Amino acid sequence: ILFIGDSSVAQTATTIMNSIFHKDGGCQTQMSFVMSDTLIKEPMGALNRGNYWTDAIIQSMKKNMYYPDIVVLSGGAHIYGNTNYTRMYNSIFSDINFLRRVFNKEITFVWKTQQPGGCTSEILQGHPFVAAQNGISTDKHLWNHADFFQRDIQIIPLLQKHDIPFLDLRMLYSRTDAHVNQQAVQQQAQDCLHLCSPGPLDILP
Repeated sequence: ILFIGDSSVAQTATTIMNSIFHKDGGCQTQMSFVMSDTLIKEPMGALNRGNYWTDAIIQSMKKNMYYPDIVVLSGGAHIYGNTNYTRMYNSIFSDINFLRRVFNKEITFVWKTQQPGGCTSEILQGHPFVAAQNGISTDKHLWNHADFFQRDIQIIPLLQKHDIPFLDLRMLYSRTDAHVNQQAVQQQAQDCLHLCSPGPLDILP
């Protein structure tokens, strides 16, 4: 399994790797992560680390002498504005369609939903989607917290249209305790995206 994306994808990857290591051990070595903030290597917002996402597949083939069975990718925190986000995922869809033809559909491509961000000191009550709509993160933040939920709503029907499965972390929109950072709330020096990340363990068999 190859994970490609920004630091929130790295969080998901390492959470899953550590879970497998502590449960059975061994298989975590079959997983790897490659940094690609915007996936399509274009300056769209905060940072633009890493290469074009398909380069990671080529690198994996050169290093391991085989291509990955599953590629999990996502982007969002470093992409500002809906125009840039739309351009990014349209490029991804085009790339996936091409790679499916090249590899005869032997690679499964999976999209990870956004890593919900925001700082509170409580668990919000109610359904995660309701909690998100009520504005867990309504501030215009460096990492685009306020845009995450609508981006998930926007892309999921398109993923289904293109027959791309997705790793669904949307339950974390109400799990604001996953990003507790009361001091940052008081000082308004918020990151609130790079903290605890239990989501993958709740949804993977």
